Parts: sequence; C-alpha cells; structure tokens
Amino acid sequence: MTERFIDQVKYLREVLDAIPSLIFIVDPDLRVIDFNSTAKTYLDEGEDAVLKRLCGEVLHCLHQIDADVECGSTEFCRDCILRQAVGAVTATNSTFRDRHKLLHRKNGKEEFAEFYVTASPLAVEGEPLVLMVLQDVTELLALRYLVTLCSVCKKVRNEEGEWEAIHQYLRKKDNTVCSHGLCPSCYQEQCQELDKINEMVAAPLPDRRKSTPHA
Repeated sequence: MTERFIDQVKYLREVLDAIPSLIFIVDPDLRVIDFNSTAKTYLDEGEDAVLKRLCGEVLHCLHQIDADVECGSTEFCRDCILRQAVGAVTATNSTFRDRHKLLHRKNGKEEFAEFYVTASPLAVEGEPLVLMVLQDVTELLALRYLVTLCSVCKKVRNEEGEWEAIHQYLRKKDNTVCSHGLCPSCYQEQCQELDKINEMVAAPLPDRRKSTPHA
C-alpha cells in the first residue's frame, strides 16, 4: 500500500511537471504550498524562496514591491484577479476563470505579463486548498494585436484584408477616437514650408515691361 501510494505521488508529480503552464497550489491566504517545474523555471527560484510565501511576493508584483508591504495590503490588491480567484473558489467551491495582467519584475526588469487564470478547489486531508493554473499568453496576445501598416500612406490592413485609414481602424477595433495635432519635428517642417511660401508671396513680381521685347 505504501509503495503504491509513493508511486501515485511520483506519478502525479510527473504529470504536474509535464504541464507547460505555471501551476501553484495555494491556501486561502494565497500562500504557496506547492508548484510545478514550469513555475520554477519561470520564477527562476528554488523551493525555499517560494514555499509558504504569498503569491504577490513570489511573482514579484511591483505594486507590492513599491508599497513595501505584505501582499494583500496595497490599494491594488482588491482588484488582483489571483486574489479574486482564490476568494471565489474558497467561497463557492467552484472553478474560476479570467484573464490577468500582471505588472511585475522579471530578470531585474519591469514588464507586463498576461495570464489566463484558472483556479479550482482542491481538498487535501480536509484542508481547503486551491489549484491555480497560470497560462502565459503575453506573446500570443502580442501577435494577435499585430497589424500591417502601409509604409507609404499609413493605412492599416484589417481582418478582412481591406485597407483603411488608421483612425477608422482604431475606432472600429476598440472605440478609440483620434484627434489631430503636430509633433515637434513636423511642426518645424510645416513652419519652414510656410516661411518659404511667405517669401515667395512677398517677393516682388518681375517687371514685364522690361523683360518683354518690343516688336
């Protein structure tokens, strides 16, 4: 029985480590109880630096770092999807799914990362835990938002393959309304063009009587 149990634990560990998404098992306070090898590679930290620590600390959330307080104590924490996910799962004992944009520090650099978050209830020996899966979709979403821009007229090729003005594209895509202005370099160019026009207008006209030969 003991050997079979050990074999089952080893099997489940291999399954978790084979999943290419970040997996954390956390308690209702968001303290990490366990995590898989994908999460270990992403965090680039060992067990001692992760286990029993809060998710915001483990993921190096910049809100928590800037405030220099415990994860869950900043003004941004109430909007944290990870915290909402664990709270919803604990309260309803049902699965939670949503998308989360995380501003964090990775490899010494500040960056945004987007995750699809799935959280499910997990009870171990009567202790309520949450299985949280974070699928990193940052690069996938970046490619989805990639658009083709004409290098001459600056029109955008839309999803139907048609070319349209960029302000029309943005208006239809995400209801963005564009206004018009001049950047400093274009302003200088326009001023120079106006100066040339003013010089031409102000220049005296040639005397046609002197330049026209008499018959």
